[in-house]
Amino acid sequence: MNSIKPVQDSDEITLYDLIEVLIRRKVVILGILLASVVIALIYVLTLTPIYSVGARIELGKIGSLPAGADVRTGFSVKGFSIEEPSVVARKIHGKFGVKVSSAKTGILYLTKKSKEPGEAVESIEKLIQEFYPKHEEYYQELFRVASDHIKGIKTQLTMIDRQQSQLDKLKKNIKDNSMLMVLSEERNLQTRKVDLQKELVERKLLINGGTPPAILSKPVMPNKPINLRTQHTITLATILGLILGGILAFVMEFVVYFKARRLS
Repeated sequence: MNSIKPVQDSDEITLYDLIEVLIRRKVVILGILLASVVIALIYVLTLTPIYSVGARIELGKIGSLPAGADVRTGFSVKGFSIEEPSVVARKIHGKFGVKVSSAKTGILYLTKKSKEPGEAVESIEKLIQEFYPKHEEYYQELFRVASDHIKGIKTQLTMIDRQQSQLDKLKKNIKDNSMLMVLSEERNLQTRKVDLQKELVERKLLINGGTPPAILSKPVMPNKPINLRTQHTITLATILGLILGGILAFVMEFVVYFKARRLS
């Protein structure tokens, strides 16, 4: 039976007393520690593994505008319809169960968690095959239309320059009473030229600043589950077992101590 040392009159507890209690109750502490580790091992071994698969897709940008905002650029591609990233994200989550984040930036961060890693990879690959070609086709057609539009604007500017040259020649031989008509026509040409030059700059910025859709990273088969961190779990269980064991040791010691004082 464990002997209880008499406590000093001052009832002062020293560090030596605490260490002595821990040594005397080492069986209790080791028992709690062992139980904690065993419970942690059982938890890890019975836990269903969950795998996480990720991928990134860039929907593309039109100039400085993100995908879905092309209506603000002044023209669109006939026969094509594109959705805003937030709408795409909701549809992806609803149809494939894939979590989508940072959709507002035009880059979709895809995450699929599943008990079967192959199923998660297959879901994201199927998603990419369905959504990516549509966006790629749209932007390729958009850039083609923009390029054709730029060629048309340049042709119109060339015609305006020719008309201006003809007006310059006409002004040398025209009479004063017809000069007003010539000047009015010249102003109209200059106004039209300024408008076309602005439109040309906008279209060039659209093409130069635009980026087509791209698959930034493809889904990869995960090597290990995300929820089975055995070493972390065992370490945490060991620390918790030592703490609980120490607390229980001191509680038992003080219970015995107070019983002994009551009997004395």
